[in-house]
Amino acid sequence: MDAWRPTSTPGQALALGPIHKPLADAGLTPYVNVVRGVDNLAGLKQGDYGNGHGISNVTILTAGKGKNAGEADDKSIAYSPSIDQVIASRWGAPAGGMASINLEIPAHNYGSPFFKASKQYASRYDDPRAAFSAILNGVSTSTTGPDPAVVRAQALRVSVLDGTTKSLDRYKTKMSAADKQTVQAHLDNVRSIETRVAAVAPPPAPGCSKPTVTGTFNNVGNTWQIMVDIALAALRCGQTRVLSLEVGDFHATWDPTPLPFDVGYDIGHSLHHMARDLGKSGVLYTPHPTWLTPWQECMIRNRQLRSQMVARLMTGLRDTPEGSGNMLDNSLLLWTSEFSQGSVHLGTDMPIIVAGKAGGAMQTGRYLNYNTKAATDDFTLNYASSTATNNLYISLMNALGFADTTFGDMQYTTKAGPAVGLI
Repeated sequence: MDAWRPTSTPGQALALGPIHKPLADAGLTPYVNVVRGVDNLAGLKQGDYGNGHGISNVTILTAGKGKNAGEADDKSIAYSPSIDQVIASRWGAPAGGMASINLEIPAHNYGSPFFKASKQYASRYDDPRAAFSAILNGVSTSTTGPDPAVVRAQALRVSVLDGTTKSLDRYKTKMSAADKQTVQAHLDNVRSIETRVAAVAPPPAPGCSKPTVTGTFNNVGNTWQIMVDIALAALRCGQTRVLSLEVGDFHATWDPTPLPFDVGYDIGHSLHHMARDLGKSGVLYTPHPTWLTPWQECMIRNRQLRSQMVARLMTGLRDTPEGSGNMLDNSLLLWTSEFSQGSVHLGTDMPIIVAGKAGGAMQTGRYLNYNTKAATDDFTLNYASSTATNNLYISLMNALGFADTTFGDMQYTTKAGPAVGLI
C-alpha cells in the first residue's frame, strides 16, 4: 500500500505513487481519483479468518451475502449480482451488441468476482481469438478517410505571408543589407513551417477499428495488450456499454528477471506474503538483508504491469472523440482487488481507483482517504473507517444517473447512503 498510495496528500494536487507511474506517464492523472479507507465489510464479517480468498472474491463487487452461516470459506459464492452486472441489466444491450462483455487475462486464480445473478458467474472470454470472434468478427468498421471538418479547414487555409509580402517589398528599399537578410531569414522560416504543416495529412474520422489478432497467446506477457485492445474496440464500436477485465495472478510468466529468492508458487500473491517476511523484523530479512531491494523492485514491476493495462485502455478512450469531448469524459472506470495487504488477507483500506468523468458527474484528479484516523496525518498507521464498498457502489450508481440509496446487503456497512464527497 505504500507503493499504491499517492505521494501527495488529500487536498493537494494529485501526484500518483510508484505503482501508478504508467498512468502518470500517459498524462492520465487528471482523469483519476485514488480512493482509500473503504472496507469490504461483507467479506470481513463472513470470512473464516478475516478475509479469505473465496469470500473476498465473491463479495468485493457484490457487497453482499457470500455463504451461509457456518459454511467454510471454500463454499463461498455470491448470492447477488456484481455491480457491473447490475448496471448492464438496467442499460440493456445496444443494438446488435451485448449488455456486458467480460474479458479475462488468465493466470492463477482464486475465483471470479463477476456474478450475473445469485450463484451464477458472468460468462467471460479468456482467449483473444474467441473474444474477437464473438465480439468483433461481424462488426463493420467506420470509414478510415480524413475527418471532413479538417479537410474543409485545410481548403480554407491561406498563407500568412501572402498578405504581407507586397507590404514588406515597399520597405526593402529603406532597409540596410543586414536588416534585409534578417527579415528574409524570418520569412523563409515562416514559409518552411507553413510548408511542413500543409504536408501533414488530416487525422482520420473518429470511428471504430478492430485490432489484428495474430501470434501466440500462452501467457500474460503476450496476451494482455491484445485483450485490452479488444476491450477498447468493443467500446468504440458500440458493442457494449459495460465491460469488465479480470486479471489473473501472475509472476514468472511475465517477469523472468533473476531474483535471489524463490517466489512461492510463481504467483504475485506470494509477493504480498513476502512483504511481511522481508521487513526488518521479518524472518527472511535477518539472514538475507540484501533481498529487500530486489523484492521491492519485483513487486513494483508486477503491479505496474496492471497499471499499464489500465493506462492502455484509458488512453484509447481519451484519444477517441465523442460529443464535445472524448470517450473517457463519458465513461466511469473502477479498478480494485480483493485484498489491500495480501500478507494478512486484509479487506480493509482497499486499493481503489475511480477514473473517468461519467459525463461530468465525477470530479477527478483527487485523492480521497476515508480513514478517519488520517484526518491530520495521511501517513498514520492507525486506522478506522465507516465507509464500506456498499457506500462506494451507491456513489458509482448515482454518478451514472441511478437514484439508488442501497447496494448489496446493507447489513455489512455501518452507515447508509453513498460515500461522502466522491461525487
